[in-house]
Amino acid sequence: MGFFTINREIEGEIEYFRLQNWWLNDLTKKEQSVILSIYKPLGMGDQSLIKRKIYSTTQTAIGFLSGLSSWFQKPEYRNIRI
Repeated sequence: MGFFTINREIEGEIEYFRLQNWWLNDLTKKEQSVILSIYKPLGMGDQSLIKRKIYSTTQTAIGFLSGLSSWFQKPEYRNIRI
């Protein structure tokens, strides 16, 4: 499986902001699972980070990552590399 094949499997905010390398290589499967189980913005649905195609947004990558990190303020989540 090549680099481009892997990236096509990831959609959502992760793809839109070109964060596939971070998602696939810097996070463990356990960290990915924790993020997907907790991050559920209103109206976005389950696994919106990686399963929903985004064509445009006014949000910046920094704004997205800042918002994502705000979901993980509990001490037990501080080791997740966001």
